[in-house]
Amino acid sequence: MRALIVDDRFKRRYQDYLGQEYDLLLVSAWSGFSPNVLAALSATVRGGGLIILLTPAPAQWLTYDDPEYARLLAHPWTALDSPAYFLRYFIGALTASTGAPRRFESGAIEDMVDEFLGCIQADSPSAATTAISGPTDEQASVLANLEAASGRVDIISAERGRGKSTLLGYLAGSLAAAEPISGITALHPWQCSVALRQAAGSLNFRAPDEILQSGQRPALLFIDEAAALPLPMLLALIDCADQVVLASTSHGYEGSGQGFRLRLAGHLQARGREVHWHALEQPVRWDAQDPVEAFVARILLFQNTSGIQPPPSKAIGSPEVIDKTILADDPAALAAIMRLLMESHYQTSADDARVILDSPGIQLSGIFVADSSEPVAILMTDTEEPFEDALREAIWQGRRRPRGHLTQQVLAQQLGVEAALESTIVRIVRVAVASAYRRQGLASSLLAHLEAFEDKAEAGSALHAASFGNDPVSLAFWLSQGYTLVRQGQRQSGSHGGEALLVIKPMEESGEQLTRDALLARGRALATEPAEPASDSHCLWPQPALEPWERELIGLFCDGARPIEAVLPLLLIDRCQSSAELEAPWQSALRDLAGGGDWAAIGRLTGLSGKKAIVAGLRLAVARII
Repeated sequence: MRALIVDDRFKRRYQDYLGQEYDLLLVSAWSGFSPNVLAALSATVRGGGLIILLTPAPAQWLTYDDPEYARLLAHPWTALDSPAYFLRYFIGALTASTGAPRRFESGAIEDMVDEFLGCIQADSPSAATTAISGPTDEQASVLANLEAASGRVDIISAERGRGKSTLLGYLAGSLAAAEPISGITALHPWQCSVALRQAAGSLNFRAPDEILQSGQRPALLFIDEAAALPLPMLLALIDCADQVVLASTSHGYEGSGQGFRLRLAGHLQARGREVHWHALEQPVRWDAQDPVEAFVARILLFQNTSGIQPPPSKAIGSPEVIDKTILADDPAALAAIMRLLMESHYQTSADDARVILDSPGIQLSGIFVADSSEPVAILMTDTEEPFEDALREAIWQGRRRPRGHLTQQVLAQQLGVEAALESTIVRIVRVAVASAYRRQGLASSLLAHLEAFEDKAEAGSALHAASFGNDPVSLAFWLSQGYTLVRQGQRQSGSHGGEALLVIKPMEESGEQLTRDALLARGRALATEPAEPASDSHCLWPQPALEPWERELIGLFCDGARPIEAVLPLLLIDRCQSSAELEAPWQSALRDLAGGGDWAAIGRLTGLSGKKAIVAGLRLAVARII
């Protein structure tokens, strides 16, 4: 018997087990209840297997100091601050369910072991039949329509348990005669075990890094559990092969959220690849209409979003604030909101329902079909409250990084705007509009409603802010709403494949000053940005001397309290204006860093190996001359 026991030791690594198959799954809510973990791992259990969820008794669970809150809630919120609305919903849904699950009450799980093991059945008829008879009708259809062709990318998408990995193995055998099989890759080797077993020697596993560093161009590459790979790595793998076949789940708990479906197609079209999508609907790991699969999807609000959006002909209401107390007692309304968020946003996951209901700082507003609870547009915000004095100083000095407070900490750590840490900022976390209602001004109406609602409140915020992946359409929308771009990140995101942008909009005079300070830092970065990648970097236009607080940032960098990305423009400007010179190798290293040079080349200049050692050496070199 294969069993997977998920407690605090394994919960953070649950994605490592996707693609495996188990007879028994035991998830302990005592070590923290994550809807994402249960949603993902429940699909690794074969038909006839058993899922056990260990929880406190219902009344105790509502007041239990759940360790998961340390991950879900922003500072300073704790379990004592949470209203536990999600747990109230979840317990109510469990109680109202019929057929599944069975409830047991016991003081010790050891007393129930024999009874639990007796529930496990032999392989389900569908799984056994598939193993004997070969491909299902759906798999055979994909086999018939997928052919060897350079430039082609085939994407096999389905819910878990539909035989995606098995199909990769079948495809390896059918394409072997036409093209040399170059291998299969995934984040972890065991995620390819089903495909490798089915391929019977036609495939060999190759690690993603090995493929990318080999300099070879595979004729044909298979990628399993594709959404578990960071999107930039996945795109690099696609770029390095003539033909690629990907397999991934329809929902986003693998790693990149809905970014796999919503973002990948655009990247592939921009690369001129011929894209073919294939869907598998029939389960092979368990019977069709399996009650456990339906139960998990329903209770964790992780249902398929296709074909359920309201038609655009229906009249809609005005923007309104959503009462989370009422939402927790209305499963249909909560499910409708989650469906809309999943359809519209690439990072929405099953955990978001718990964040929405249980986090005191999260607020929702929406626009609904008239006289119904069916949403057509949703706005989700998080209020970042000012930090207390001692913690504010620790954050500024780089000694603390509290959970949450994205805008405040980016403005302080990356742009040097210390006053952000003592300001109230409202961050827009999600804006979701049903596809049939887009481009009708609903998102703009929700943002205007947010501002009007805040005007009526006794205490407002200094800024409204939003962070999102770099794409022209999203940026144009936020600029049209009066927001200002103040930061473009230098790293590609694993979920959307682009750099993160931060836009802000002042709501009062203090917000105006925060915006001016942020734009000063943005101007410094633009003034030292090279015209072309890898070109020599210099001040593109004259810059005023560094302010005392900017020199303080350089000192913090030398002390290890700021990343190189946050002070690189200041170092370049200082080198243009100062008579003190860095040692020759570090002068060259600084220019190469600003010009986008790779760390290996910079390492050869400085005699150091790896980014960490190079940055440490630069800190010491700068400290010697300031």
